[in-house]
Formats: sequence, structure tokens, C-alpha cells
Amino acid sequence: MWLKVFKAYHFKIHNPSKRKSACINKTLTQNENAFFRALKAINEDAGSLIGLSKKDRREGLRTLKKKLAENVKPLPYGSALKASTIEDVTAQVSSFLELIDTGQNAALPQRHDNAIDYDLALKQLLNSLSKEEEDSARDEMARALRDSIRPLSFYKHRISDGFQILKDSKGRLFAFLNLWSAKDKRAKKIEIDMIDVRSGEQLKTSTKTGLLFPLECSNWHIEAMNQGEAKSAKLIRIGEEYYLAVSIEFKVQSRETLNVIGIDRGIDQVASYAVRAPDGTVLEKGNLSGEALRSHQRKMEEKQKISQRKGRQLVSGWSNYSDNLLHHVANEIVKLADKYDAQVVIEDLSNIKNNPKFKRPKYQRRNNYSRLLSRQQYGKLERMLEYKVAMVGLPKPKKVYAAYTSLTCPHCGNNDKRNRSKESRSNFTCVNCHYHEHADIVGSINIAGKGIWLAANAGKLKKPLPDNLKFNHWQAANLSC
Repeated sequence: MWLKVFKAYHFKIHNPSKRKSACINKTLTQNENAFFRALKAINEDAGSLIGLSKKDRREGLRTLKKKLAENVKPLPYGSALKASTIEDVTAQVSSFLELIDTGQNAALPQRHDNAIDYDLALKQLLNSLSKEEEDSARDEMARALRDSIRPLSFYKHRISDGFQILKDSKGRLFAFLNLWSAKDKRAKKIEIDMIDVRSGEQLKTSTKTGLLFPLECSNWHIEAMNQGEAKSAKLIRIGEEYYLAVSIEFKVQSRETLNVIGIDRGIDQVASYAVRAPDGTVLEKGNLSGEALRSHQRKMEEKQKISQRKGRQLVSGWSNYSDNLLHHVANEIVKLADKYDAQVVIEDLSNIKNNPKFKRPKYQRRNNYSRLLSRQQYGKLERMLEYKVAMVGLPKPKKVYAAYTSLTCPHCGNNDKRNRSKESRSNFTCVNCHYHEHADIVGSINIAGKGIWLAANAGKLKKPLPDNLKFNHWQAANLSC
């Protein structure tokens, strides 16, 4: 059986001329105009889909998409831009509805005039009478200064209405981007005689609907293009530079799993792991420290606060550092999963990983832990693991209920908060059998155990559970530790 795996690769557009930059900027502005115009046209339709069943919502989204097409197709823009607007607005509405379903106070995005917003926020700052008003005005000023514009999506790998990755006789990569219609003032005929990297065949054609751009890339990018198939792309402007994020599909042979690796995500440790055999034997365990990530994030948050006080945006793209660390963590986990043919099992942290504004579940205590977990970017780590394990042919990570995994003794099944030391939260010593281990390692052992427990008792776990099928009792009776 083959698995389809999608991975995004970023290519920098090499040294575009002033004319090409101006052409791109105009198309990006048109794309943004079309997006917000289309979104405004279906705003009421989107609101009417709230609370519908999945079946009715799917039908409603199909109707909404048809209305979008009627609104967008008459516009004097290129085919790729029109298709992007229809797909992106539909996806935005679908995402909005999903957020509403999870209890978040979500809203469809609105366009703001940055210049007006900045002047208004400056006046608010000058007239502020309290610390709260001053902070709010500074935040608005920083937000208004961001030079951001919506990326342009390309959903087809073809010249007529999308993008196409091409290669010249020297092996250099180029991208053709459909940016305008044949009737546009910018339309100018260009001849293309290059190799289509997807098919490997020579492509000879002419077109007036876009431009050809050389791409900056490494052997790593070229190898990805040779092994996979380009499916879609996004044209992104960052400052005065342009990037093409290309989604590439790979086909990977799926593998059967023999063991289980449990991943416990924490604060001091980004991740702790335990590899367990089907009988529960721990084959390998360890911690992947999060101290470097915590330290870096705290420093950058402090710098951001200082910048906001001065009415400026924090310029440095500090999230790249965090992403790089998380990639290293994910790679280590995948190496272990690959080594042991292991099914990855993680805790389901849906209620706390999304963002700091996630609506707190009813009766849940108000605390700082959710904010820290959000700052540790567990959602990113989870998404990284999903495609990285797939790239080695392993199945998607399974999620298990996280409650009490760091309090339950994997040896005797005793679940007691006294098992965690008050002096050091990283110490776990069972008050019943005196089993001793690092608390996060205990969490990962139990998470792996839950993966084995669920697989062994599929179809049997119906409430109310008898004592012998409850996880802590079942693990103590059936698994080694």
C-alpha cells in the first residue's frame, strides 16, 4: 500500500527586476481586493451555516462556492487569481465555522487601511488616560505598521490557469506564474522551451498571461522535485522579497508497526519518549529538553514588548528559531519510530494547544499552564510529526486522553497525586510500590501503554468500564514495565 505525503518547499524568486516586482505587486493587490470583495459578498451566507449538521453544511458550502464563482468570474483578472479567490474564501469560511464549533469567538477577517489605522492609534496614544489605553494604542500602532499582503494561491500545475515548475538545459529551476488575463495591459507574449519537471517532457508553448521567474534553490529542492510531484503553490511577499511555497506530493510505501512510542509534551522538556514492545517492555526512553526554546521565547517576548512600547513592530523573524528547534525534536522522534517500527502515540491536547484565546472548557480551572503550552507550539510539533512519520512510511500519530498520565504508576497502576514530588515536579515515586522515574518519562510510558491498551481492547471499551478494563488496572496486569 502506498501513502500520499504532502510537504511544502520554499523557493526564493531570484533577483526580480523592478518591472517584474511591480507586476507581482499589482497582482497581489488585485488578489487581496478580490478576496475581501468576495468575502463581503457571502458574509451573510457564511453566518447562516453556523450550527448546521455536517451534511447540511457541506451542501451549504457547495452553494456558497457557486455564488462565489458568479461574483468572481466577471472580474478582469487572471484565471489563477480567480480560482485562488474562490478556493481561499471557501476555505476561510470553512475554517471560521470549525472554530465556532470548538467554542472560539471567531470572526471572518476584515480589511484595514494601515495608514488610517496608524494615525488613529497614534491619536489614541496621545489622548490615553490609563495604562490599559496606552498599551492598547501601542499594540494597534504596531499592528498597523506590518507590511503584509495576502499570498496568491495556485491550485493547478499548468500554464493556462496556475503555475508550472520548469527546468532549463543547465538544470536550473524556473517557475511560470499565471498573473493576469490575456487582455491585461501587462500582457506580453513570451516563448517557453523548457522541461516540465513533473512529466520530464519538453514543453514548447507561448503565453501572454504571466511571467517566468528563476528560482533560488539547493540540491535538496531539486531532489524533492525529482522524487515528488508539484501540486499547488503560494506566491508570498516578505518585505521586498518574493517566495514560492510549493506543495509537493510524495508516494511512500506504507509499513506495518511492531512497537509503540509514547510522546509526552511538557514545559521543561519539549518531549519525553518511551518505546514499548507489545508486551509493555520499555525498549528505550529519554527526554528532549525544552529549556533552550523556553529561554529563547522569553527573550524574544521581552524584546517584542519593548518594541511595542516604542510603537514599532518586532522586525526579526524570531519564530524561525523556534521552528528549527521543533524540527530537530520531531526528527529525533521520527528516527526512533523508524528504528523500532513504532506507532507514534501522543496526548490529545486539543483544548490547550490551539492558541491563548481558546475558550476555557466549563469548570476548568484558570491557570498559566495553557499559555505556556501554547507558547511551546505543540500544535506545530504535532503537524511536523504527521508528515515526517508519513515520509518514512509509518502511520499518522494516534492521540490518547492525557489525564493522569504523569500521576499513574506504570508498574502497579496506582493513581495518586502524591506520586509526584512536591520538592521537584520532575520526580515520580509511587507511594504504593516505590517505582521511581522522571515524571515526564512516566507520562510517555503511560501514553505508549494507552496506545497498546486501545489496540488490544478495540470494541470492548464501552462505558461504564469494568475495573479490569480500566487503563491503570489493565496495564498493571498485562504489560511489563
